[in-house]
Amino acid sequence: ETEASLKAVKYLVKNRSFLLASEFLQNIVFINLQLNDREKIERFISLSDLYSKIGFKRKAAFFQRVAAMRCVAPGNPQHDWPACYSLMLKAVEGYDLELTSSDLPIVGWPTLQVQLLQELVGTSRKMGAHAASTRHMTYLFQNMFDHLSVGEKQDFATQLSVLAQRAPTNSSPLQLDNILMGSKTSIECDLKLPLILPPINISVLPKVIKIFALPLAGNLAPSPAPTKENAVSGPFLFTPIQNFGGSSARSSGRAKPKKIVWVLGTPGEVCLQVQNSLGVEVKVSDLSLVCEGAELDSDNSLVMLDTHTNTQTIMLTAIPRSLGVLEILGYEHSVLGVRSTCLVKDIMDQEPIKVEVIPGLPVVEVSLQEPLAPDLLPEDLDPGDDGGTGGHGDPVMNSTSEQHQNVDSQIEASKGIDEKSILTRNQDCDNPTASAAAPRAQWRSVDTLNIYGGERRELRLLVQNTGTVPAHSIQLSCQVIEGEGPEFEFDPGVIQQYLPLQPGERCTIPIHLVGINNQNFRLEDGLSTTGSDSRWSASGAATAGGGGGYPSLASRSSQPHSLPPPTSHTPSLLPPPSSLSSASHHNYLHPHHYQTGVGGGVHSVSGGEPPSSLISNLSNESAGGGVDFGAGSLRGAECTTSSLRVRAGVKGEADGWCRWSNASVSVVQYPSIGVSRWDVLSGDRMDNCFLVLDLVNRTQHEVELTYSPRKQLLIEPGDTCRVPVPVEKCSFSSSLDWQEGGNQIVQYIQDRVNIQWAFTEGAIRGGDVSVAGVYWSSCMLEMVRRPPLATTVFINAKEYKEGEDVEARVGERLQVRLSVQNCLLEPVEDCRLLVKLDQESSGVSSVGYTGSPGLFIPGNLGAGSQVDHLHTFLPLSPGQYSILVSISLRFRCKIYSWRLPNLNLDILL
Repeated sequence: ETEASLKAVKYLVKNRSFLLASEFLQNIVFINLQLNDREKIERFISLSDLYSKIGFKRKAAFFQRVAAMRCVAPGNPQHDWPACYSLMLKAVEGYDLELTSSDLPIVGWPTLQVQLLQELVGTSRKMGAHAASTRHMTYLFQNMFDHLSVGEKQDFATQLSVLAQRAPTNSSPLQLDNILMGSKTSIECDLKLPLILPPINISVLPKVIKIFALPLAGNLAPSPAPTKENAVSGPFLFTPIQNFGGSSARSSGRAKPKKIVWVLGTPGEVCLQVQNSLGVEVKVSDLSLVCEGAELDSDNSLVMLDTHTNTQTIMLTAIPRSLGVLEILGYEHSVLGVRSTCLVKDIMDQEPIKVEVIPGLPVVEVSLQEPLAPDLLPEDLDPGDDGGTGGHGDPVMNSTSEQHQNVDSQIEASKGIDEKSILTRNQDCDNPTASAAAPRAQWRSVDTLNIYGGERRELRLLVQNTGTVPAHSIQLSCQVIEGEGPEFEFDPGVIQQYLPLQPGERCTIPIHLVGINNQNFRLEDGLSTTGSDSRWSASGAATAGGGGGYPSLASRSSQPHSLPPPTSHTPSLLPPPSSLSSASHHNYLHPHHYQTGVGGGVHSVSGGEPPSSLISNLSNESAGGGVDFGAGSLRGAECTTSSLRVRAGVKGEADGWCRWSNASVSVVQYPSIGVSRWDVLSGDRMDNCFLVLDLVNRTQHEVELTYSPRKQLLIEPGDTCRVPVPVEKCSFSSSLDWQEGGNQIVQYIQDRVNIQWAFTEGAIRGGDVSVAGVYWSSCMLEMVRRPPLATTVFINAKEYKEGEDVEARVGERLQVRLSVQNCLLEPVEDCRLLVKLDQESSGVSSVGYTGSPGLFIPGNLGAGSQVDHLHTFLPLSPGQYSILVSISLRFRCKIYSWRLPNLNLDILL
């Protein structure tokens, strides 16, 4: 029956009746014959050949495996492991496995493939071919990893590590011809030779998700060097047409990769994001990069992967040793005892990573340092602490009242302010040479800096070359970011004297900070928008009363002072007006002031009583209806934070590239002395005026104010004091561009206000009072600028000096000549001049005069032109007289009027 079935199969194969032939072969399988082991093996081999002829490859491979198993069956007294191994190798093709390729099998039956590979591993190990068994197990672990359970993965990983210890793997192919031909077997197997097993690289453990090169970080990162010449690319042309074709990166979703640049000799990093799917801790040794192109030193790393399946990051460090383009092809590692070389194009379909290597660049580190001194900003301050005074009672300033006797002494003291002595403390900080000669304290790096408004703090910038290349060019810049920061003084050109900065060398550059004062002009502290009174003013309307007549005079009944007078319970440091001498009273008060009136006319202001105090403490002013500067004001004085950043760009001998290094410090700015009210009063001379400031202490410390070399005041926290500051008036031509609330007037005033403050306790900390943020009205601007015309007065042919007294006899003729000159660069129009003699006593005055008391110049008075007016007086009775001179003109469609200081005459018998 068996013989007949075999003949039928051969006949059907020739006639290509494969299905019918398979039925006869299936019938042969179930025929039970009494055969020995060798005959059974030959029978299964014959069945496998017949199944191969009809195209049943898996059936053929099955009977090959059955024949192989019969070679080492327990009932077979003579185990033939080489024959078993040969038959299994021949059966591999029927299970869609290709051992001669390292590629992953695409088709087939994974379970059967895993079983066959396990049998190959066991058979080759039994016959002593440990290299082949290791290679088969590597193939099984790498290509069948996704089809294994967690237990199978761990089991096979253990077996692979044991096999790799017996026969270490290498990157060369393994030829099985020598193994098969050197083994003795009694079974002939028609195996196609040569049979070469390629090297298998394990890339599934660890599984690399992403690999990329990192740009150099921090001050090691190279940047294109800035060029002075900006290429002109033509005008900007806008077009709504955007050509994003199918071949562009935007349309395909592929963004252009960022160019990575490394520096010769500087370590670079490559990041590998991996996963561990084995479920146990895995040791990855000898991990390094595979590169071509520029020479690269890559250190071998040892990594222990955690048991979880989350993404883990591995950083590989490499040092480029030659210039050019470096291509990172992949990585090498040893896992489970198998040395593998994994290329990115094979594991993730990615192009090689390209890195440009440029010549070496210097490395510069910058840091900001401050002198090692205790900080005076306590952290445990109580906002409600009144400094131990028991509230806002009489401050220390009351104890110094004996130093201030009258208005004259205060004005003279204010008039003699020595700017050099006030700025002595600041000159040391501004002079680097003097600072270097003095013994200096130790310095420390600073990350956070506390500074008060107006305070000066000294920092230094430490620049150190920490690389191996000399720095031939260093470009420094300093700026305030993230908020409104302090003002700073910084000279980046000082670094040039230290160049070239050799490796290991360092240099320091001073930086001076001045805290800004942003606590002025607070709504809850009051608002001052009008000046007190003025000797001259401007008006945009035409002169009232016609073209030929002099404007009429009127009086202003409103309160001219924006500063409130002290209350009855406020201590005053000045005597009452009644105690002043008549001469000093006339020097301070001028009974007639010309001021812009409502309706465009030029009006006069009748002189009233002076303020009872120019310097007074206002700590109790809230009880009299004023503004409370107590704890509420301190709570409103909030701190501001900002960041100061210094940037250094360094270049070596190579052109086109540089490195940047940054250092920053967080600045916390505390309020100090703020201006709550202000006003401008007339001065004792024609060329000056008094700026009266109400200064409030917004700190929580007792502060000493210095507004003159011999004048100091103490202010408790939250208290306020009033201080007069003499200010020289600005020339009319220089102040033409001033605008109400503009920056020009603020800068002019700031340059002439020199008031210092300092803490009275602890370390020395102090600063300057700032008028930043103070609003200057148009009336105040007029008080600070000089008249448009220069006027000189001659009495009896002798030039009169401002402030001096003139004596004459009754009946003596007084000849008054006024010389008016246009010092502007433009002509003025409608100049008018009025001279009048008044007697101050209450008796009847008797004065004779010759000539016209007034002068009218029609048309224009050209630039540089001069005009004289002569008037003669004849006093007929003794007494105190005053010569009043008033002038008005039209300039740029505005009327300006002013008067000269009173000319005091003492007429004797």
